[in-house]
Amino acid sequence: MLNVLKMEKVSGQDTSDPGITPVILNALKAGSHDAYKEVYLHYADPVFHFLKLLMRSEEDAKEITQEVFIQLWEKRGRVDPAKSIKGYLYTIARNAAMNFFERKKVYSKYATFVHCLQEESSASSEDIIMAQEMATLIDAAISRMPTQRQKVFLLSREEGLSMDEIAQQLNISKNTVESHLSTAKKEIREILA
Repeated sequence: MLNVLKMEKVSGQDTSDPGITPVILNALKAGSHDAYKEVYLHYADPVFHFLKLLMRSEEDAKEITQEVFIQLWEKRGRVDPAKSIKGYLYTIARNAAMNFFERKKVYSKYATFVHCLQEESSASSEDIIMAQEMATLIDAAISRMPTQRQKVFLLSREEGLSMDEIAQQLNISKNTVESHLSTAKKEIREILA
């Protein structure tokens, strides 16, 4: 018996796992669903418990266990029948868990970023609403001004004309333009207050 154990260790066989033989692993590598099922039934629970300890979440461990066995099927061509499938599965499980934690970290950063954007956009929305309300109040104040004052104010603010240009265009003195602008600004400030 001792010689048999030595031969198995020398040949690289996993003596602690007599249920999954190189024959089964060769069949898995060749695409046998039965061999895959046998490996799954043999290792699903141990992989799940390993992941549950690692992840501290039964739900996440279930999800990652499924991912491990999906990867096993997808990468079955890489299975080495001379080596332990157990080590291969635990390596896939560990890497899948690390990827899960990385995705979770990225998702958390993304969620924080989106939350900040939403706060900014809601603040921007509030600013836009406030600006629209102020514009409405200013329009109301302008519409109540005497015609000449309205013209002076609109030529100054909307067309950007200087006091001299307004005085020339309306054929009034520069002092009158200055008086109209001063009164218009005062009326608008009072409405906005």
